[in-house]
Amino acid sequence: MILKTLPSLFITLALISGCQKPDESNTESSAEPLQTVIQYSDFDPDMTETLTRCGVDAAEFDRLLALDQKAFDQDFQGGWRTVGYQDNCDGAAAQLLISYIAKYDIAPHNGNNVMFWHVGQMLASEGQTERAIDYFELAHDKETVDRSHERQWSIYAEGTIAFLNKDKAGLNAAIAELSTYEVSEDEKTKVKKMLAENPNMSFPEGYPEKPLNLIALEGLMRCFDQPYSQAYGKCSTD
Repeated sequence: MILKTLPSLFITLALISGCQKPDESNTESSAEPLQTVIQYSDFDPDMTETLTRCGVDAAEFDRLLALDQKAFDQDFQGGWRTVGYQDNCDGAAAQLLISYIAKYDIAPHNGNNVMFWHVGQMLASEGQTERAIDYFELAHDKETVDRSHERQWSIYAEGTIAFLNKDKAGLNAAIAELSTYEVSEDEKTKVKKMLAENPNMSFPEGYPEKPLNLIALEGLMRCFDQPYSQAYGKCSTD
């Protein structure tokens, strides 16, 4: 998420616990295009400057790409997130993820949906809406129709894409369908255990009584007119 035990938990947590980002519109930005590069010396000068500004020099780039997948994606203090949580570093974080995916030839829909989802989140936060949607589409299987966890995840992805497309009816439909699911007792137990072991960790109000990704979609609806970087876990209607 890769970590598949509590995928909804870790995916949604990816940015909720991050730093506040500056406002941007939902129109396409003129950010540096991502490059499928796995050698730091092969980046063009603009991307090298972007990475360096966010604390990623050649040595740090090599260190990050040498991590195993769990450490790279799920370590909140030592993986790509240390870059993504910095202000104005969404593009650098997305590039790290793309380079990691390229280096290890990671394919979507094979237990790796989270890697592609995180690229989409970083791009959406930077205002690169169309690129973000492309990666969100790679992060879920639209063919899942049963009431499996994979279907819950796909509903969440569809709702997020609807938000980016400013499709309020589509977002409402995703919320309605996801609201028919309940959090299992097993997941509630795991969350309570995680909170006990990590006293500084917090979750949005309503979890784990409601699915975490349902809470995320409801937040997107409440802040429908805001850019993704503000609507996802940060926007308040008060």
